[in-house]
Amino acid sequence: MAPLNSKFITISGMPTYAQVAVPFPSGTFDVPINAHLSSMNATFGLNDSPHRIDLEYIPEDFHENNLPDIGLGIDMSVGAFQFKGRIVHTDFNRSDKGNILSVSIEDIRKDLRNVTIDTFGVLGSDESPAGIPIVDIVRWAYNARGSSYAYIIEQRGATYEDLLTAIEWAASNGAISVDIRNQLPPLSNISKQLGDASNYRWAFKATPLLNAIVQIFGDCACDL
Repeated sequence: MAPLNSKFITISGMPTYAQVAVPFPSGTFDVPINAHLSSMNATFGLNDSPHRIDLEYIPEDFHENNLPDIGLGIDMSVGAFQFKGRIVHTDFNRSDKGNILSVSIEDIRKDLRNVTIDTFGVLGSDESPAGIPIVDIVRWAYNARGSSYAYIIEQRGATYEDLLTAIEWAASNGAISVDIRNQLPPLSNISKQLGDASNYRWAFKATPLLNAIVQIFGDCACDL
């Protein structure tokens, strides 16, 4: 990270302003151009509202067909702030005052609405909306840890670690997108707030995964 008295911003994984033009790293925007970072504005979301980062670049040479693709995945960090998102808007403005490439990125929490989480077994699975994949944590527990632990989840709910592991299991079986697991906060975020995270359980009946994550982290006094 740049010193506090520096006029420059250091952003890992993204092109930044320097004394000379900085090439876009390979794979960042999938466009081979050189550009200076002119400005960055962040809007922080809350719960189910996404974080958004708006970037403006001054390109050395650019053509409209070089605009980054909408939906392109981006990983970046600003200091200790980690951000995973997708491009939601791009445009290029050419004028006598100069050329500006604008790129807007939002985090991908909205994708979590497309998966349902359940700790009630068949009773919950029957209430899952048609066409929405479901992660049945009781079924995972029965297959991975036996009927006794599956019964505990039915009666008392699942730990956050159970939820994460069940999602990995569902992804490995093709029930949900593998990307979903990579979008979730790590177990360490819960442990920092609660200590031994295995002491805490949550029950969800055919609940959208985003709603479940918002509830879990709200109970831990954490924003997403």
